[in-house]
Amino acid sequence: VEVLSSRILLRPADLGRSRHFYRDVLGLAVYREFGPALNPAVVFFLGQGLLEMWIEDPDGVPIVLVEVPVGHPLRRDQR
Repeated sequence: VEVLSSRILLRPADLGRSRHFYRDVLGLAVYREFGPALNPAVVFFLGQGLLEMWIEDPDGVPIVLVEVPVGHPLRRDQR
C-alpha cells in the first residue's frame, strides 16, 4: 500500500489568523472545506515539497516539511 499523505490536526487559538498564515503566507492550496458555511474548517494541500524546511505557525507550533523521494521505503506501508 503506497503512503499518499500525512495529516495533522491543529486547533488554533485564532482560526482566521491561521487560515491567513497557511493560505496567504505559505501559499498552500485549499484542498477541502467543511463544517459551517460562515466558519468552515479547512484542509490545506501541501503538494510536492522539494527540501526539508522548518516553519512555525501563528500559535508557535513547529512544523517540518520534508520531501520523501519517489522509491524511498517511507512511501510504502511495511505492515
